[in-house]
Amino acid sequence: METKNTIRHKGRVVEVMNGAVKVSVVATSACSACSIKEHCLSTERKEKEIVAKTLPNDNFTVGDVVDVEIAQGLGLKAVGIAYGIPCIVLIVSMVLASRYFTNDFLVAGIALAATAATYGIIYLLRGKIERNFSITATKEA
Repeated sequence: METKNTIRHKGRVVEVMNGAVKVSVVATSACSACSIKEHCLSTERKEKEIVAKTLPNDNFTVGDVVDVEIAQGLGLKAVGIAYGIPCIVLIVSMVLASRYFTNDFLVAGIALAATAATYGIIYLLRGKIERNFSITATKEA
């Protein structure tokens, strides 16, 4: 059912909005596919709510089971924005700060402050970033 270029999860509609639905998706860790998960204590399940766009003709009601889908390339782009850019800023700021300062605590503080500022900028630009991501919900087939 999952196509090669998309990431798809099943979820349950918790709220219907104009042109979109809020879907509750249970995110499981890699442990969920493990054959000995019943004997292990590290099972991890988290419930997340996602707002997904819908087609104008789709009629959803609270409780409907839906497929939430995003293009795989967009998933990788999201990981790059959330982890890649801050990691690069952390490393570059640490290298640059270490060239000008000899106190390691100061260098670490500058690197952490630059990384925190990067996350702040990403947070402030979240609306613009979200417009580039298209998460869609379709009724389960």
